[in-house]
Amino acid sequence: MKHVLIIGAGFAGYLTAKQLAHKSYGTVQITLIDPKDHFLFAPLLIDVLQGDKSPESITIPLVSASKKHGFTFIQGLATNINRSEREVLIETSDGEQTLAYDILVFTTGAGTNYYGNQTAERFAYPLKSLKDAARIKSRIEWAVKQAMITDDAVKRSALLSFCVVGAGATGIEALCSIQDIAFEVCKERVSLRSEMQFHLFQATTQILPGFPMRMVCFALAECERRGFVIHCGVPVTQVTEDSIVCADGSRFEAACVLWAAGLSPNSIRADVPFPLTGAWLHVDSFLRLADDVFAAGDVVAASYQKILVPKNGQTAGMMAKVLTENIWRTLHNRFDLKEFRYLSRGTLLVMGNNAYIDFRFFGFSGAWIGKLRSVYYRVLLWHFLR
Repeated sequence: MKHVLIIGAGFAGYLTAKQLAHKSYGTVQITLIDPKDHFLFAPLLIDVLQGDKSPESITIPLVSASKKHGFTFIQGLATNINRSEREVLIETSDGEQTLAYDILVFTTGAGTNYYGNQTAERFAYPLKSLKDAARIKSRIEWAVKQAMITDDAVKRSALLSFCVVGAGATGIEALCSIQDIAFEVCKERVSLRSEMQFHLFQATTQILPGFPMRMVCFALAECERRGFVIHCGVPVTQVTEDSIVCADGSRFEAACVLWAAGLSPNSIRADVPFPLTGAWLHVDSFLRLADDVFAAGDVVAASYQKILVPKNGQTAGMMAKVLTENIWRTLHNRFDLKEFRYLSRGTLLVMGNNAYIDFRFFGFSGAWIGKLRSVYYRVLLWHFLR
């Protein structure tokens, strides 16, 4: 029986394992490997941070999912690939083991990119996991509660200052959630809200780089309404436990610094290097790295019509469909592989009770969009579960 080994249980990896298992009806051995014991529906991580969703409601236990759908799950970390022998070294809680494969699939995703800033890596908070969300929320609640009991105006000001580095969609949505959490904690002392400061830092000259200008204008207006201070073209060079320092020498107090400045691919050592675009795996139009190796999701630099496609769950879901079909065809020695074609279904930005959705030629804003998003994600999660 042919063995398909999938490394990484994010959107692309989990959906590929599930879809391929359904397509093969037990005729192919499918193994999914991930250090976590669950699949995380990452688009709703902001909702968990804010307390609108429970952690259990946006995760799928991989052991039970593997039994339900007919693939094998191993909780472990892939550390080395021997391409000449078609083997992968895995570290698990029981020790190391080696797995042979006929087709290897990289869906290892990406982590937080600190751009070599060791102080940011040490003191700033990323937002990539349930543990991250819990730590950030706990820190905000602690800071506001400490501010409520101190009489020192300088100390109180520092405790009520919050910063987000990176003004992409994640950074902007996260700062809105931080403000909502902070306001909720001090609801019995509303006067403190006027003392709070919320700063958004972006190294480039514009927030939401690469997004439609309609959405940028909406975000700027909403940031102004919320009282956010935006610092564009100001790289952050240092982060401490209670402050950040910028390249121009300016310093800002911060009880909590959330770092959402970029992504860094999760790579694995291999005896024969894979093709790269920068640090990202470079796949062809069929999502192949080699005849027996495929890759998808945030770990790849994929393009369509000579334009790099965005790294998000929507893209990964599209890739998983193409990946499933091409693995199936490769296993059956077919050469008519399916090309990956990217078609955006819309870009969504949720800022608290207000939201904006942008399609190719038009966009809408309003509170109803956030409600529509909630319904859509519930349906999508049901599809993941079934």
